[in-house]
Amino acid sequence: LGENRYCVTDKTFTTPLGRVRSDRESIARIREAAGEALAPDDFAHRNEHSLEFQVLFLQRLFPMEEIPILPVLCGQMEDLFGKVRSPLEAPGLASFVRAVSAWLSEPPERKLVVAGVDFSHVGPKFGDPHTGRSLEPEFRAYDREILDALAAGDPSAFFLAGARARNRHRNCGFSALWTLLAVLPGVRGTILDYEVWHEDPTRSAVSFAAMAFTPDPSPESLAAAASSSG
Repeated sequence: LGENRYCVTDKTFTTPLGRVRSDRESIARIREAAGEALAPDDFAHRNEHSLEFQVLFLQRLFPMEEIPILPVLCGQMEDLFGKVRSPLEAPGLASFVRAVSAWLSEPPERKLVVAGVDFSHVGPKFGDPHTGRSLEPEFRAYDREILDALAAGDPSAFFLAGARARNRHRNCGFSALWTLLAVLPGVRGTILDYEVWHEDPTRSAVSFAAMAFTPDPSPESLAAAASSSG
């Protein structure tokens, strides 16, 4: 995506389970409000498959409903490590977060935010000199740190944890997870599962997790959410 942090598309998604349309009206409004954080076209969607997986899951969960989607690819943020304390300091990011947050808060429709990500990618397949199994204690500790920040609903702690580690374990969903926290202030996450998949022929491994986010009823979080929406 280059200097553009996000890429949206208004195209229809077609899977073996049918077609899912993008919410073109909402996408047009977000494009207008988001500014330079958005890529000028949707070419990045051509070869990326992460959104298609989530579309399939939505079709499986809601087979009888027509659910419009707002598909967003999130570019990398590693270039911001050591330069800013929050990605919101980068050009255009605050405008994008405000635009999506405003869309999420609009009545009356209920909206579901899904981040389709993996966590650490380690081993020779990904450029490490050591095997995934030998690196497992290290990347599990890193995953635990960012999972705790996610569970706390704290985008600043999440970003700083990634910055300290320089994302050396290649968490490919880092920017999507930060964005989820940024557009949903005042939430807390519950870790539903965490697993590591070992690809023994390549001596490599990928970790992944499932989390559910719900509103945090604490006064501090409610105040933070009110401040963000205002």
